[in-house]
Amino acid sequence: MSTQAKRIKVLAALAALVLAVLLIGFLINLPAASAGRLGPMAAGAIDNAGQATVTDQVEPAAPDAACAGGPTIDGILLDECYINNFTVGGTAKSIRVWYTKNPVTATRMVNGNPVVLSHWINTDAQAQQVAQWGQQAWERYFAIFGRHPYDTGCGNRINIQMEDGVGWSGIAYWASPGSCRIGIDSPMVRGGGGQWVVYHEFQHYLQYSFNAGCYAYLQANYPSDSVYVEGYADLAADSVTTTLDATGYGNSVAGYDPTTSLMNKAYGDVYNKYYIEQVGSMYNVTDPWHHLDALLAHYAECDVEDNPSALDTVIPALKSALTQVQFILNFFPANTTNHSANLT
Repeated sequence: MSTQAKRIKVLAALAALVLAVLLIGFLINLPAASAGRLGPMAAGAIDNAGQATVTDQVEPAAPDAACAGGPTIDGILLDECYINNFTVGGTAKSIRVWYTKNPVTATRMVNGNPVVLSHWINTDAQAQQVAQWGQQAWERYFAIFGRHPYDTGCGNRINIQMEDGVGWSGIAYWASPGSCRIGIDSPMVRGGGGQWVVYHEFQHYLQYSFNAGCYAYLQANYPSDSVYVEGYADLAADSVTTTLDATGYGNSVAGYDPTTSLMNKAYGDVYNKYYIEQVGSMYNVTDPWHHLDALLAHYAECDVEDNPSALDTVIPALKSALTQVQFILNFFPANTTNHSANLT
């Protein structure tokens, strides 16, 4: 055998060894699979013709000023509210936004340090806008997932409280019967933002509605399961309007970090986007909710198996003969090629 042939043989052996090591690493980081069957993934899905129309503009009613019973945060009463009533799937629903326009600050001790907080918003119209965004998310998610965000025991209503978020722009407080509330950052809304955040938090409440077993797992294992909890909330937030769909994942491919485990990701995870693009099958490619049926399938099977490792079942059911391991190995060259290609 020539020297050149020997060198090629050695290089080929080294390449095979590296690939084997990478595969073992991927498998170690995967969660243990649970035995189960594919859940009723199509039960809430409807074809494109059945998609509900999301209300883009709502002519707001006058705010219900001086609402009784508003929450008090850091000693500041949220003394006004706006109630947005609408109908989804033939059921009357509502979103109540608690807020104050009283421009006073409060001080909270956080990790032993004083933090000055400003819970107010500037205008009634800002509260109305937040409620409108909530309605848009509710309508779109019902059209895709065939169920309402969690509102058990809450009178068909989700409450939003405008507050100064410490380390967060939105927070979907863990839901339970009679307790359905979302916090939205007041300084962000005062500055004109918040649309994506409202959509994101309402998807969390949609996640909570899968409460035959999936919600309990997600709650107990947060934040270690953020790849699904936060990553999927971003996927859904990206699906509500065409405008946000055009910007939501703009930097996710270039920003993907391949040196950490797939299971250690959270917000804006491009792997989740790849998942729905590759194994979903419903809706038109121009729809912001294109292939989001794959997300519904995962939620539904998670509710059956009480564990998001249900992807071991979901992926081959949606894409015949494709295993989760094969799917992951396909993702890395696809992401690398997309990142490296010069498309201009």
